[in-house]
Parts: sequence; C-alpha cells; structure tokens
Amino acid sequence: MRSRTLFFCLVCALGVSGWGCKNDDTPIPAAHDPKGDDLVEGAVIAATETSGGIRLLKIVHVDDFPLPLDYEFHMIAYDPKGQTWEEMARMWKDKRVKVIIDHFIVRKVDFMVRDYRVLFKEPIAPEERKPYEDSKRTRMNQQ
Repeated sequence: MRSRTLFFCLVCALGVSGWGCKNDDTPIPAAHDPKGDDLVEGAVIAATETSGGIRLLKIVHVDDFPLPLDYEFHMIAYDPKGQTWEEMARMWKDKRVKVIIDHFIVRKVDFMVRDYRVLFKEPIAPEERKPYEDSKRTRMNQQ
C-alpha cells in the first residue's frame, strides 16, 4: 500500500496526466482576437518581435481616444524572449522574467500587425502601475 501511494505521488509530481492529478497548463488561444478586443488592462501578452522571437508584455492602462485616434496601450516589456507561446506562458507562471521597459505606449493600429496571444489576465500591482502614473503626472505638469 505504501509503495502504491509513493508511486501515485511521484506520478503527480512528474505531471503525468490521466491519473487524476491537477494539470496547471493554461490553454493557449489558437489566435488572437482579430479586432483586438482581447487587449485589455491586465492582459499578459506574448507577441512576436520583428527581430525574431516572442516577448512578454503586460497592459497596465488603456486610453480610449475618439476616432480617428482609437486606443493606446500603456505596457511593460519583459526579458528574456522565447520561441513558443507555451514557453512564454511557463516563463510567466514560473516568474522567470525581468522588466526591461517599465512603461511604453503603443497605438492599437500599430500593435495589431503583430501576431500575439493573450496568455493571462491579472490584476495590476501598484509597482507595475507606478511608471505609468509617473509618466501621466509628468505630462500633466508640462501642460
């Protein structure tokens, strides 16, 4: 009996599916929303780079301007880059990323030309929002 319990624990620890073990793999969307409606505040995104590879990004704020301006996304960019959507999801879940750009702005029309997947939607921590808030405050003081 004891060896069977030990075997079951080993199987679960190794992540072998089909034995009633919890599988933490989040399904990766087959594609992104062609209209970009999945690009919302708190979205953790894996997006292709023109220089190659896939980079993780997180949206910390969305500005909704009247047409013809449309939306602008305030984002954070992370390193390292990877090669697959699944690799990027594992990196994020394992917290194996570091911030390389703490705040930048990209227009929706410019972002939509990239291939991307929204991997997760999470709350935005105060330390993630701070660079955006500092930037907003600086712009307001310049007017």
